[in-house]
Formats: sequence, structure tokens, C-alpha cells
Amino acid sequence: ESMGNSEMNMFSAAEADELKKQNFIDGVAPLVANNFRLQLSAGKIIDFKTDFFIEAIDNDFIDTVPPAFKWQQGQRLIPMIVSSDFLEIYNVFAPGYGLPQLSEATVSQLVVTINCFDAANNEHEFYGNIVALSDRINSILVPKSFLDWGNTTFGNKPVTKASRLYIKTKDANNPELLSYLDKKNYKVNKDKTKFGRVKQILQGVFTGLGVFGLMVVLLALMLFSFYLQLLIARSKDNLQL
Repeated sequence: ESMGNSEMNMFSAAEADELKKQNFIDGVAPLVANNFRLQLSAGKIIDFKTDFFIEAIDNDFIDTVPPAFKWQQGQRLIPMIVSSDFLEIYNVFAPGYGLPQLSEATVSQLVVTINCFDAANNEHEFYGNIVALSDRINSILVPKSFLDWGNTTFGNKPVTKASRLYIKTKDANNPELLSYLDKKNYKVNKDKTKFGRVKQILQGVFTGLGVFGLMVVLLALMLFSFYLQLLIARSKDNLQL
């Protein structure tokens, strides 16, 4: 029902604030994407060009943030943090297209061309340098200052909603957290919470066993009470004597 309306699939600022108020969540940050067309190419070194996307998030949520990961207006070189998975994917299909495979050291030396297109489809050229690889976030990250400027300059409006939220929590397997996410119908990385799902099942099983055990104890006490009453009734004459 929501395929025709992308706004329905986006997190609003109010929803992010509601998540922050939960006592089992320590922090929330939206992963903001570009709202303008963007094209990546490896220049003359590697014959590779593709339309792609960039995103930005608060630095506190990134696992590796080098000092070079910052940008100010007027700067042509954009530092980028790329997912380690993206490098692996490229190295898988590169031989089939006659492209060279790249190591982490080689990628850090590579300067890519970033072409941004405004509303009138005018092309604006920047350069990108991969300053780190991330094992946590599957995306191409740029400094938030650049993406906010690009969305306003090329997309003509700032982005206020995000398709993904990252949360900080002391226990990703907290059943209370998982129940809240299920209640809100939020999709979450299942690999991070699979132990919590098992924990929920085990808690349900142990709760059922506990209730059953309590019922058995209560029945045993009742039977013991009835047995004492019967024993006293049988020994009534002896007791009176």
C-alpha cells in the first residue's frame, strides 16, 4: 500500500524523538541520503562509472572516524567512508568486467570523481577520497556538512526524513526492545538481534514451566492438607480418648 508514497516509509523527526525517550535506547541517529542525482566514476585509472548514493550520519555512530573525515564549503575533495562489504562486492564482479581487484591499501590511495547534478541537470564535479572502511554501516558515508549543503544546493531542499535509523543500546537482545520494534512494525537487522529472539522463546518456555511447577506445588500442598484432615478424622476417637 505504501509503494507509491515513499514518505510513508521514512522516519520522521518525531518518530526518532520517540525512540530516544525509551529507557532501553541510549541514542538514535538518522542515516540521511542525498536527494539529488549523483554519479561515481574512477576516472582514467579504472573504466568504471555508476549512478549511486551517498549518506551521512553523526560521527558518534561510525566505528572508524579518521581526522580527515571533515568538509567545509568550497572544498573540492570529499572524504568518504565506504562499507567493507562494498569493496568485497566490487572485487567479486571486477574480474568478469576486466577490472582490477583492489585491496584496502589501494582503495585508500584511489581518488574517485563525484558528479552531482542539480535540478536543471547541470553537472558539478567533485573528487572523493576513501579515508576509511566501515564494518558497521553498509553505505558510502560523507561528512554531514557536505550532504546538508548538497541537498540544499542541488536538491533545493534539506532532507528532514530518513529511511534508516541507527540506535545505541546496551543490550541489542533486550526482549523489551524487540517487543517495542515488533509493536511499531520496524524492520531491524536480524543478525544483531537473533539471540534476543531465542531469548524471548526461552523466557516464554521457562515462564510456562514456572507456572506449571507452581501449580504442581499448590496441588501438592492441597493434597497434603486433605491428607492431614483425613488422618485427623480417622484418629478422632483416639484423640478424644
